[in-house]
Amino acid sequence: MQLQLSQAIFRRRLIRAIALPIVLLLLLSGISIWQITRLLFALQLVNHTNQVIAQANRTQKLLLDMETGVRGIYSRKSRIFWSLTSRLMSSLNPV
Repeated sequence: MQLQLSQAIFRRRLIRAIALPIVLLLLLSGISIWQITRLLFALQLVNHTNQVIAQANRTQKLLLDMETGVRGIYSRKSRIFWSLTSRLMSSLNPV
């Protein structure tokens, strides 16, 4: 009787000693995978933000060049500025 009881206690402790680390490992793995997916999603948002800022900077530069062209047209009455302005107008792509 005592032997069976000690074997049962040993078996329970053995299962606990093996199962607990495995369960904790699986839990930590799940949390790590969840955090990695959130990090990748945040990285995608940052990349999109960088693309939007780059496009806004490009548009601002083109608008400044167009403004310079219009000033040249009004101040010098030159056809050179007409071609510059029309080329810049065609490079602006509406979204």
